[in-house]
Amino acid sequence: MTISSRAPATALLATALIAVIAACAGGPEARAQFVCVDGAASEQGATASGSASNFACGPSASAAGNGSNNSATGTGANASGDNSSNGATGNNANASGNNSFNSATGAGAIASGEASKNIASGNNAQASGDNSTNIAAGAGANASGNSSGNLASGLTALANGDNSRNVATGRSSNASGNNSRNLANGFIAKAYGDASANTATGSNANAIGNGSANIATGVNSNANGDNSFNIATGLNTNASGSGSNNVATGNAAIAFGANSSNAATGYLANANGANSRNIANGAQSNASGTGSFNIAVGNGANANGNGVANTAVGNGSNATGANSSAFGNGASATFANATAIGNGATATRANQQVYGTASNTYTMTGVTSAASAAAQSGPVQLVTTDAAGNLASTSLSALGFASPADIASINSQLAGINARLNDLDGRTGKAINGVAMAFAMSGSPWLMPSEKIAMSMNWGTFQNTNALSMSAALRVSEHVQASGGLTYGTNGGGLGGRVGMRVGW
Repeated sequence: MTISSRAPATALLATALIAVIAACAGGPEARAQFVCVDGAASEQGATASGSASNFACGPSASAAGNGSNNSATGTGANASGDNSSNGATGNNANASGNNSFNSATGAGAIASGEASKNIASGNNAQASGDNSTNIAAGAGANASGNSSGNLASGLTALANGDNSRNVATGRSSNASGNNSRNLANGFIAKAYGDASANTATGSNANAIGNGSANIATGVNSNANGDNSFNIATGLNTNASGSGSNNVATGNAAIAFGANSSNAATGYLANANGANSRNIANGAQSNASGTGSFNIAVGNGANANGNGVANTAVGNGSNATGANSSAFGNGASATFANATAIGNGATATRANQQVYGTASNTYTMTGVTSAASAAAQSGPVQLVTTDAAGNLASTSLSALGFASPADIASINSQLAGINARLNDLDGRTGKAINGVAMAFAMSGSPWLMPSEKIAMSMNWGTFQNTNALSMSAALRVSEHVQASGGLTYGTNGGGLGGRVGMRVGW
């Protein structure tokens, strides 16, 4: 065995002793062993040059660089760079760069970059970039970028980008982008984009976008879009759209749309639409539409339409008319400005408000309160309904009822009639009393031949009225006679009288 020229004399003596022992043993002729060298060249092609501290070991290994402590170990290994401590270990491994501490370990591994501390560990792993501390760990892993601290860990993992701290962990994972902090964790996970902080966690998870902080968590989850903060959580979820804050939570949930804040929560929930704020919450719920504020809450709930604000709350509820609302399991409002409230309630025309079904009853306890009565003004009306339950307000007069005004008018008329009846009753009483007075006056006194004056008193009655009278007769001459009388009705008929004259031949 041979050693370098700088080895001490004791090493030469040991070598000679071993050779003598081998010869004495009578064995076959010894084959030449490979020579590891410091600052020199070996007979098998290893080269260490530039600095006495450089070390090369292996066929065609090379360690070069001034003022360095570079080390190359392995067939075709290369460690080079001035003022460096680069180390290459493995066949055809390469660690290079001035003023660096790059390390390449593994067959075909490469660690390179000026003023760097890049580390490549694994067959064909590669870590490169100036002024960087990139780390590639795993066969075929790649971590690269200037002024970066990217990390790629796993078979064929990739983390690259300038001025970045991207991290890719997992087989074939990818975290890349300049000026970024992207993170990909999982088999074939991908998180990339410039000036981003995207995060993908899970097998085949995908978080992509420039200037974004998208997050995808779960197998086959997807969150992408430039200048976005989209979040997808769950198996096969999708939250995407540029300039958006879409959120999809739940297996196979979908929330997408540019410049939107759509949210889908639940298995197969769907909230989508550009320039929208749609919300779908519940398994297979759907809230969709461009420029909309639709809300669907409940399993299978559906609220959709462009440029509207529809609301469906309840399992299987449906609100698709413009600005319509459906509240209750199976409630449906498919016409503009319609509202359906209650289990199975269905609106059948625009601007309609439907409450419940034919099997429901309705109670409004506040209707009888004093406050409700005080809130009314003007003439009141009756609420009517047809057989289908359609409500309307109708005046009392339309139904043949008298309104308060009508009653007041009738009362006024009745008062006039009563006054007239009272007057007529008074006149009738006087007339009846007058008949009794006439009967009382009908008896007139008569004069006997020898009488000059005579008087008489009479009583008359008619329909329960009574009258008294007093009459007198006076002989004025042989052929002339005067008479007169007074009568009084005892039932309020008043006082009456008469005067008469008789002439005879």
